[in-house]
Amino acid sequence: MSRLTKEMFLFTALFIFLSLTGNVWITKPVWTSIADAKEKSVTGAVGQILVVTSASLDIPAGTGNWQSASCTAQLSSMRATGGGFSLSGTTRTGPGAVPVPAGTTQDPTGWQEYQSNITDGSEELTAIAVCVVPSSEPYKIHTASKSWPVPETAGWQGVLKVSCPQTPNPTVAISGGYLDMNAIPFLQISGSQPTGDAKNPDGWQVYVTNPIGPSTNLEVYALCAE
Repeated sequence: MSRLTKEMFLFTALFIFLSLTGNVWITKPVWTSIADAKEKSVTGAVGQILVVTSASLDIPAGTGNWQSASCTAQLSSMRATGGGFSLSGTTRTGPGAVPVPAGTTQDPTGWQEYQSNITDGSEELTAIAVCVVPSSEPYKIHTASKSWPVPETAGWQGVLKVSCPQTPNPTVAISGGYLDMNAIPFLQISGSQPTGDAKNPDGWQVYVTNPIGPSTNLEVYALCAE
């Protein structure tokens, strides 16, 4: 038996052994519900990270409901660090957004959002969870923020973003949000979610509509892990 044949035999035997023990990603993918299921998430100091998006939930006119995105459905050891939403309409109304489970001391295993549909038609609500596998290595958290002017123009729309710093060391977004600095009551938010790839979120973005016209400033935030 030649040396090349021996090496191929040993490699094949090792591959079969690893397949039987579940240690090869090809034979045991983790992201079974993700379209690109054969790829692992980005691994860094924070551990594996993945942005999970739920299916769209139809909310008929005059009703309200919760929609949630699960981290543990992807991998049992994943935990939610934050989340957001996407809405087909322009009016974000409801009691709030909370981890799953809410109001307990248990580990957060997902993220849920509530929408009250006060329009005359149906709306589609999507929940988004930022999920990580906690790392045993210590890591730093940076807060990135950017203030955006919302002009005094009725019907103005914009997508307002903030990026996580990538120098001197790269960071990933593990949570985010927004603050209306002037508390304009009619400002409409139809989305608050990470930017970038699902396996490498690099910031946060907010979808804004100013239906009536008073100007304000919207601060967009991202929590970035190094």
